[in-house]
Amino acid sequence: MEAPDDQVTYDTLEAFQGDYGAAGCTLKEIAKDYDFPLEFLVNSVCDLGVVPPIDSDKKVSDLLSGERIYALVEALTTIDPAEAYDRFADHNLAEIADYEEVPLTHIFQICAEYGFNLPLGVRTHLKRDEYSILLKEITGYQNEDDVP
Repeated sequence: MEAPDDQVTYDTLEAFQGDYGAAGCTLKEIAKDYDFPLEFLVNSVCDLGVVPPIDSDKKVSDLLSGERIYALVEALTTIDPAEAYDRFADHNLAEIADYEEVPLTHIFQICAEYGFNLPLGVRTHLKRDEYSILLKEITGYQNEDDVP
């Protein structure tokens, strides 16, 4: 079935060159509208070459070029939102630091050592495999105040 002339379709790269559709939305708007985890979107943007931190209130067209916007939309359409949510830890870095009673600076050091993307700073939710590594590192951490 052919689309009417006044309907925008996203079957060509040219559709991602303008400031409409996904390109005209912010990452937060896309996450909300499509019930997609913001963590997945900001990590995808990092994977497409944008250096963290990522401002999720910027329009996608301000973060990415047409080809990369197309790649981001492809990523969104190839994964179920529930699967995308499952890829990330439930708690952000600030919550982990508080719960584990570890200084946030130590958590940032570990993340830097392993090269983890922290696109949202302290509000970043790590990928599950990164989270496992972080917890393993934290369990070996001893607070200087606890040293006899």
